[in-house]
Amino acid sequence: MRQSVQERHDLIHRIWNFFDTIPFERMKPRQDVVDIGYCLPEEGRDYLVYLDKPGTVKIKLDAGARYTAQWINAQKTSETRPASAASAGTYETPAGGDDWLLRLRSR
Repeated sequence: MRQSVQERHDLIHRIWNFFDTIPFERMKPRQDVVDIGYCLPEEGRDYLVYLDKPGTVKIKLDAGARYTAQWINAQKTSETRPASAASAGTYETPAGGDDWLLRLRSR
């Protein structure tokens, strides 16, 4: 009989809970919205951008639109940091970490 490994169970549970917050059914891949990385937006409402290495990403957003921005450590999704635009639609990854998710949500 197999025994569960609580650490693995907890990890899968955290990942599942994180992805449960993303409205994937309303999002469509749009690489033309970002200059680097991978973008999955629900345009005008919710943007999820994955960067596989640190850097600066420019996102094409509607003029005048306001978003709450957050960096999420892709390797440890419980680690989040507020994000602010360096300039209109331009965001730089936080120090530390290898790959990041940037989530923008309309206000």
